[in-house]
This record gives sequence, C-alpha cells and structure tokens, in this order.
Amino acid sequence: MPKATRKPRASDAAALSANVARTAETAATVLARFKASLLQSGFAAGRDAYRRMTETLLNQRLWALNQKFEAADEQFARIASDAREIYELLISYADLMVKLATLMAPVVPAAVQASERAQKEPRHQILNWLAQQPRPVSGTQIRAALQLSSTVLNAQLRDLEQDGRVVRTAAAGRDLYAAKPSI
Repeated sequence: MPKATRKPRASDAAALSANVARTAETAATVLARFKASLLQSGFAAGRDAYRRMTETLLNQRLWALNQKFEAADEQFARIASDAREIYELLISYADLMVKLATLMAPVVPAAVQASERAQKEPRHQILNWLAQQPRPVSGTQIRAALQLSSTVLNAQLRDLEQDGRVVRTAAAGRDLYAAKPSI
C-alpha cells in the first residue's frame, strides 16, 4: 500500500519552494540560451532550404531507382545515414520539448500521456517505420511490418501524402512510399 504523503514542515516547505524556484529559473535560462543559439545559427531560417533539398533528393532517388541508376547510391546511403543520426538527435529533444510545453497545461500528466499515445497511432507508426527504410517500399511491405489493415493503411498513406509527409511514386506497376523527413 502506498505511503500517505505527509505535509512538509514549514522549514522543509521553504527549502523545497526555494529549490523549485531555482530549478525553474535555471531551466528557463538554459532553454532561452538553447533557443537563442538555434536561432542565431540559422536553424529556423534554413528550414525552407532543407525542405527544397529534401524534395529534390527524394525525387532524384526515386528516379534513380526507377532507372536502375546506381552511380549515386553511395552518396544517397551517406545522406540517409546522416539524416537518421540527425533525426535521432533532434527527435529526442523534440520529445522533451513537447513534454516541457505542457508545463502550464491544466493537467500535466494527461497532456504527456496524450503525446505518448499519439506516438502509438498508425500515422506515427507509418512515418517512423518509413523513416527507417533505406529505399521506398510498397504498401504490402508496410502493412506486413506494422500489422495494419488495408483500409487503415491506405487512408493513412493518402492523408500523409496530402500533408506532404510521404512521397508516392509508381515503379513496375505498383506504388512505392518513402517518408519525407520534416526538417
């Protein structure tokens, strides 16, 4: 049986209050510096350039696959590897920022749980799985890997394509899908 929480003594409460205030102030300063360094480095401003580069490279990779052009495979592999590593770095921070963004929500645990639940939804499962694939894949491959029904998968892929998160191309009479990394 869980221990009943006791009300802290006045001296403990003052120490705890001071500690909470110091921690919050330190975190606010650290996050402000982090945000400023991202902005000063051109992180936000570079998003459009990376979006254009991503669209160009995805289309060129799909063309190369369809034409069986392999001369740039090594570079595409290096780009994909670096992109996965950058994604892992960024997503870990993004997940933390989503949780921190809920600090002033009426009920913090519910907001955090909703964020974690969203990661289990088919849309996120599809995006995460596609992001790990070295080349475009068929709907059959996605369905088999994620154990989704055709109806759910097709609806999600259509929505993801319309949202610009997934690119679809036809090869050998079938549709292939690839994730467009959000940068």
